[in-house]
Amino acid sequence: MLPGRTLVGRATFAWLEVGAFVIMRTDSDEPEIPPGIAILGMDDSLDVGAMIYFDSRGVSREYRWSMAGKVWQWWRNDPEFSQRFVVTVSDDGQRMLSTGEMSRDGADWEPDLQLTYTRQA
Repeated sequence: MLPGRTLVGRATFAWLEVGAFVIMRTDSDEPEIPPGIAILGMDDSLDVGAMIYFDSRGVSREYRWSMAGKVWQWWRNDPEFSQRFVVTVSDDGQRMLSTGEMSRDGADWEPDLQLTYTRQA
């Protein structure tokens, strides 16, 4: 939705409840990108986790996620607005590169945000 633009923002990840959940907070210097929060958790008997997302627009969405090696994926399948992201962690653990796609009709996919997370000291 913002082709050709480089956006700057921040994301923090922290453990909650002694590692039972991860909280991800995001914020951007760009007014088009709302601040958001996501809580990630997992059922011990499943191979995928749940992520509940909420942002300053009042948007709330549920995603599924999985992690295999250095690849973290999350997705949401909804006929009116679906999204999927693939995030790859660098070998040195200092960067995460993400490619996203979205669908507004549940069938046709188009590019969404490409994100680069760089660990700050």
